Amino acid sequence: MRSPEATVFRMRNASRNFTHGAGVTHAVRGATLDGVSGEVLVLLGPSGSGKTTLLSMLAGLIRPTAGSVELFGHDISGLPPQALQRLRAARMGFIFQTFHLFDVLKVEENITLVQRFNRVERAPAKRRAKELMEILEIDRLAGKYPSELSHGEKQRVAIARAVANRPELLLADEPTASLEWNQGLEVVALLQRCAREFGCCVVCATHDLRMEEVAGRVLRITDGVLTGTAEGAVGAGIGSDADAEKKRAGDGGTIKKPAPQDGTGQYVRIPD
Repeated sequence: MRSPEATVFRMRNASRNFTHGAGVTHAVRGATLDGVSGEVLVLLGPSGSGKTTLLSMLAGLIRPTAGSVELFGHDISGLPPQALQRLRAARMGFIFQTFHLFDVLKVEENITLVQRFNRVERAPAKRRAKELMEILEIDRLAGKYPSELSHGEKQRVAIARAVANRPELLLADEPTASLEWNQGLEVVALLQRCAREFGCCVVCATHDLRMEEVAGRVLRITDGVLTGTAEGAVGAGIGSDADAEKKRAGDGGTIKKPAPQDGTGQYVRIPD
């Protein structure tokens, strides 16, 4: 029995429907799910399965048509928009498929933006941005604008911004989709570190099987229906998986990429 303080979110029989003309799309159907600090929870499913809609409900960006969603002990249905905005700014991080970088800001300014919103002083905000840029190997891009970046570089900037504030809940929508194999593994390792070191609950919607390697729980979602273990457990997932990691790596110590042409990729670790 875990302590209530460890629970980051609770979703109970949550559904979300979208009406279009005379029809109705049932994007999420009766989802029940808990998330706790220090775990990585992966929602695995194809495009159109309801992953992004479920993440949007967890973020309080859309409200459930039926059922309930609680964030940090607050039922989002009873919170005014301003209160939800404050929760998102102070306690949550987001990695979007489409990046949402500000074109008029340089890379470093994009990363420090959320910290500045939360009244972090300029100097520590810049130090944090520098640390993350070095980890993600984008420090050479600090003075560039998003229009000067490649697709993969934009993704890494977006990830750095998402974790800059050390969020309690990190929601990631296809965070590795735009990246090459080794770059994708670096992102996986960063999400792992966020859960382990910061006690963050990471929820990742993806169809990338690499994410299974670091997940505390993997839930499948098909046509809006979740299958898997809905309830989390303290200590599940990333922070305590050294033995499981060795088991996954096998005798050779390398997690192999299931490439169709027999290529392999190493599991890239971010140094502590």
